[in-house]
Amino acid sequence: QRRAPRGSIGTLVTTVMEERERVGFDIISVDIPTGVDADTGGIFEPCVRATTTLTVQFVKRGMLQYPARAVCGDIHAIPIGIVSSPQPEYQAVHERVLPAWRKRGSDVHKGDLGRILVIGGSQGMPGAPLLAALGALRAGAGIVSRVSKRHWHGKEFLAECMCEYVDGDDAAFADRDVERVLAIAERFDAVVVGPGLGQASSTRDFVLSLCRRLKGSPRPVVVDADALNALANASMTLSGIEAIISPHPGEASRLLARSVESIQADRFTAARELWEKIGAVAVLKGAGTIIRGGDGGRVIPLGTPYMATPGSGDVLSGILAVCCLRTRSLLDAASLGVWIHARAGVRASERTGGTILASEIAESVAEIIGMLDV
Repeated sequence: QRRAPRGSIGTLVTTVMEERERVGFDIISVDIPTGVDADTGGIFEPCVRATTTLTVQFVKRGMLQYPARAVCGDIHAIPIGIVSSPQPEYQAVHERVLPAWRKRGSDVHKGDLGRILVIGGSQGMPGAPLLAALGALRAGAGIVSRVSKRHWHGKEFLAECMCEYVDGDDAAFADRDVERVLAIAERFDAVVVGPGLGQASSTRDFVLSLCRRLKGSPRPVVVDADALNALANASMTLSGIEAIISPHPGEASRLLARSVESIQADRFTAARELWEKIGAVAVLKGAGTIIRGGDGGRVIPLGTPYMATPGSGDVLSGILAVCCLRTRSLLDAASLGVWIHARAGVRASERTGGTILASEIAESVAEIIGMLDV
């Protein structure tokens, strides 16, 4: 549906919704509630607000995005024998359909489980890379280290995370640190770039130089947070890097040079444009996170609004780095990583009964990984 219901249909929808408000009754929508845009997830007024939606054969992608998700109620796909050829552009990721995960063997040692390096932090934000490291450790990385300068350490400390030091007393990374950081990165299997870097001009130069030098490297790179802002300011792509980007809508708006409102109005198009423009598998975070890469797209219809908490994205970046080493492709890594993160967020919120901290999401990741390793 591309426009609001009109004429007799519009009148009928308005009458039904007013009557439910007055009397109270359940509404069952067939295929999709009237007034919902099946492609984008937008809604028009008037719009049916269903208790249950019985959708024909396939869940329409817009039904997994807000605000449409809020008016569909309980969704049930009813098979009627339609065969999809080719496969749908987007597929939902849920517990019964997960990308393959390389389980840890009974005789495993930590060297088999991957070495993750977190390149992030600054004098004002020493905690963000620690959250990324915690996410990677709880996701099962064998070794996790971060790059820092000695005077950046605050009260935050993670005993299981090692630290590599770069000389100097700067408040943030600068272009002159690139050679040292690249030499450190050579010893690791996957890299996270971005959490807590800050947005100083010297840091932007550092990020751009680092990304240029990483082109052609065999190790996957997860690019998030302030590193994305550096790329946006320079209109630089990641073509030539095995990369995943994970912007929230604000970062996506800067990368695509358009408003947050336009990003949220059609998140599927935004995710595809991010992949095409940046040259990396794109994870567009938010309720119903969308992932887009060269082999199609995925939607993660799972999570809780309590995951909107500081540092949640940093934890995700660490999880994604581990998934790069234990799945078959970057698209699979992004899909499984986001699912693990969302599942852990739900579990953490069930424990607290409401609001959660990013570190609590990370702690719950261990249970989800335990399920995958069985």
